[in-house]
Amino acid sequence: MTPDEWLADFEAKTAELQRNAATFRKNLESAGRTVTSEDKKVTVTVASNGALLDLKIDGATELAAQIMALVHSAREGVAAAIVNEFRPLAGR
Repeated sequence: MTPDEWLADFEAKTAELQRNAATFRKNLESAGRTVTSEDKKVTVTVASNGALLDLKIDGATELAAQIMALVHSAREGVAAAIVNEFRPLAGR
């Protein structure tokens, strides 16, 4: 194999990897799901990482909003705790 052939082969493989990575990323981003209970009273939407994005409870809009606010607050608390744990490692 000549250097030019090797380079062309390498570039083709790299391009294929980039296409595969883009497809994977697109599939991962769209992997979230919305599911509704059989009685249609509860609907949840989760992201591809399992994070709760939305909650609907028939007849209990305020309760669903309160739960979502708590989930958001808990997520923020976890993120802050992680940042605090990494600060010493980063020398800050």
